[in-house]
Amino acid sequence: MAEKIYAILTFCGVWLLYVFPLYQGALELSEPNKMLKRFQKSGHKYPKVSPWYWLFPPLKIHKEKIRGIKMLRDNISSKKEMDRLFRYFNKAVAWYYIAIAGVLNGIVATHELFAVFSLQEHFISMIVFDCILILAGLYHVHYRLNDARKNRLLTKIFQSEKYNE
Repeated sequence: MAEKIYAILTFCGVWLLYVFPLYQGALELSEPNKMLKRFQKSGHKYPKVSPWYWLFPPLKIHKEKIRGIKMLRDNISSKKEMDRLFRYFNKAVAWYYIAIAGVLNGIVATHELFAVFSLQEHFISMIVFDCILILAGLYHVHYRLNDARKNRLLTKIFQSEKYNE
């Protein structure tokens, strides 16, 4: 019984080590994104990289890097501003690599969970379950960074009688 409880706790903890570093990486990217949005208004065209590339994060990071470098080359003149942006990008990339490690650990934790519950013969189910958890993590990040969510929360806070007193 204790083995099953530990397997469940490990499974939850390991998958959280995927979701929240992914979220932190997205937060880190949101700061330079404000500057990059300002660059987009400069008249140059910088098409967004499809979110589908998150199914293979290293490719998404590579494509975003190429896009960002093009924007920087066209718009930044100060070395100090360039250094600040590179620090932001490097922190975000580091968090994404931690998230990738979390996914790999999560896959192992899913296998261990299935083994403890004697379900290891359901290999396809494990893969589907892992894919669902990966997509749920991506959705979680998208949901938390969504402007509609932020606006809804701000409206709730500023319209609440509790905060108007």
